[in-house]
Amino acid sequence: MQICCDESGGKEKNSFIVSAVRGDAGEIVRAVKKMKRAARINGEMHGFQLEMWQIERIFGVLGNHPEALAVSVACGREDLVGGFAMGALEEPDLWGEMVTESCLPLYDARVRIIVPDRPRYKASVCEVIQARIAVDIARRTGLPPVPVSWADSQRSPGVQIADVISNTVWRSRQNVPEAPRCRQLLEEAQARGQVTVRLLELVERRPEWIGQILAMQEG
Repeated sequence: MQICCDESGGKEKNSFIVSAVRGDAGEIVRAVKKMKRAARINGEMHGFQLEMWQIERIFGVLGNHPEALAVSVACGREDLVGGFAMGALEEPDLWGEMVTESCLPLYDARVRIIVPDRPRYKASVCEVIQARIAVDIARRTGLPPVPVSWADSQRSPGVQIADVISNTVWRSRQNVPEAPRCRQLLEEAQARGQVTVRLLELVERRPEWIGQILAMQEG
């Protein structure tokens, strides 16, 4: 079992999304082959290049593979925690935290490796993030750590699924014509227990006043 991750948007934009997809490597390969065939895609699946009908077909195939589970973490400037994070954290730190938070609900004893798409940061920065993700996930779940290995998205079907899901979440939060349909697809996937979209929590790094506001809102 593996967890693959990819992102859409970024700190310089109004919304940053990281998605993690867990599944058996062989099943993921077969699912992506079906997705590409259904959406008439040659080569790599890039979420930002897809038309709405292609996204619909990809989500249709995803629904036929219930063993593939996904969690998306969204960070926006209009969100309480997201707004703080975008102002206070450097993007590599924010990205690493979002990868960690997206993986946490999917991480169990069956997972053998975490495979994020290689980030666009300096090699020295990537090494620090790589180690931190592995340590933080193990510490926060109480399970043994597993390797975190960067992927070339062209060669990683799981990363390509994560890319499409991230881009669909990103579109759902924008003022674009396809936003309502993207939200509908995500709600349907969430209703069947396959895709979860959640806001960045930053539990260990947010200031106390944010925790107090969130507690008041929940109360």
